[in-house]
Amino acid sequence: MPANAETDPMFTLLTDALREGPGSAPWQDAVARLRESGAREHDEYRLLIDARQNLEDGKEYRAVRAGAGFTRKLMDQLDDAAPADTRQFPLATLIAIVCGIAIVAVLGFLIYRVVAPPAQGDRQAVEQLAAQANTFFTDIQTTSFDSSLPANWKQIGSLSLDLTNGLHPSAGNKVPADAGGGAYWMQPLPADKEFTLEVRMTPQSSSTGYATEVFVANSNQFSSDRGTSPRELTWLFNGNDQQVVVDGHVVPIGTLKAMPSSVRITIGANVGLVEVNEQHPDGSGSFVRVWSGAHHLGQSGRYVGVRFLRTGAQAGAAPEIKQVKVVGK
Repeated sequence: MPANAETDPMFTLLTDALREGPGSAPWQDAVARLRESGAREHDEYRLLIDARQNLEDGKEYRAVRAGAGFTRKLMDQLDDAAPADTRQFPLATLIAIVCGIAIVAVLGFLIYRVVAPPAQGDRQAVEQLAAQANTFFTDIQTTSFDSSLPANWKQIGSLSLDLTNGLHPSAGNKVPADAGGGAYWMQPLPADKEFTLEVRMTPQSSSTGYATEVFVANSNQFSSDRGTSPRELTWLFNGNDQQVVVDGHVVPIGTLKAMPSSVRITIGANVGLVEVNEQHPDGSGSFVRVWSGAHHLGQSGRYVGVRFLRTGAQAGAAPEIKQVKVVGK
């Protein structure tokens, strides 16, 4: 990917649009911008995927297309220039066949990009990482949010935060309905460092009005309005639904009766896994793996953090982030 792709505002907008899905503000904004640039693809999902892939490949998101009469004029000129000997195979027909094959190949690739799930990675590497995580006893970073943001943490996004009895959005945030905000640890972890990020929170019966996210990013270039970055492995809890977002792909996980009391994201060189602490009827809890696979974070340093996203004009109760802990070997 080109060095400047992940800092391109359009790339960030497309990533947010694919994360939040049809009907969201980023989705509508991205589609409108692409339509204004001349994009004609009717399938909005394919339009966004195609534009994001073009930016990753170093191309402009505005596709270059031939004019309305280009194909007819080209064929007329080729037919006029063809030899009079009718026994030869018409050059124009040959070119048309080659072009048709190329178009079918491109459409096939685009369909694959849209419908194919993100690569799940080497299953053996995932299980090795899970076994290694049981030996992570070295405390790399422990932060408790109880009064003020620690010096080595930085606030992101446009939401105002309150640190009374835990990190959570301030009451009465005067921001757009799709705004976001959170905080991240400013110290990057090396790409070859295996670690587990564990976030403990006060569960709520529902997090209406806010989506809560725990993330590992490969960059500290977060957007000023939402506090998101283009490439992350993110666990998201919205209402009672949880999702994992990896490389722009949203993976639905399922519905929980209440927010789990803690979430763990374990990161290896190329693969990762996400676990949540689910409560049992007897009041006990245990960690359950909800996702594993290739994390697509590349070879950049890892930044860990938490974030809240507004999901509606009326903001309800948000969970309180109590502690963020990073452990490794």
